[in-house]
Amino acid sequence: MESPNGVKGVTVRRAPNGSAQQLHPAMKANQWQKGQSGNPTGQSGLYGETLRIARQNSPAAMQKPADLMECGDPRVEAVAANALLDRGWGKPKDYDPGREQSSGVPVFDPRQVTPAQLEVIRQAMLLLRAASATVEVMDE
Repeated sequence: MESPNGVKGVTVRRAPNGSAQQLHPAMKANQWQKGQSGNPTGQSGLYGETLRIARQNSPAAMQKPADLMECGDPRVEAVAANALLDRGWGKPKDYDPGREQSSGVPVFDPRQVTPAQLEVIRQAMLLLRAASATVEVMDE
C-alpha cells in the first residue's frame, strides 16, 4: 500500500486509536506476522543465564546452611537442618490417616482393650523395664 503522501515502499498501519503510522520497508520486514509470538517460550533472555548461574553456585549455596548447623545457636541449627533436609529429600508430605491404605494388619484401638488384656500389657511393660535395667547394669 502506498502512503497517503505518495511515497512508494512505505506502509501505512493503523494504530489502535485509529491514527495512521507509516512503517519503513526495513521495519515492515521485521514486523511480527498475525498470530506469531515475539517470545514463544514466555521467558526473558536472562532466564537461561540466571538458571546457569544458580546451578553453577548451588554447591556453595548449600554449604552455607551446612556450616550454620554447627553455629552453636540451636534455633539457627534447627532451621539450617530443615533447609538442608527439605532441599535434599523434599518437603515431608502431610499425613492423612484417611488416605492410608489398609495393609491387612488390624488398626490398634486402645478403647477396645479389655481389662485382662491391659493386665497382660502391664506385665509385658514391667518385663521390658526389668530387662532394660539389667542391660544398663551390664553396660557399666
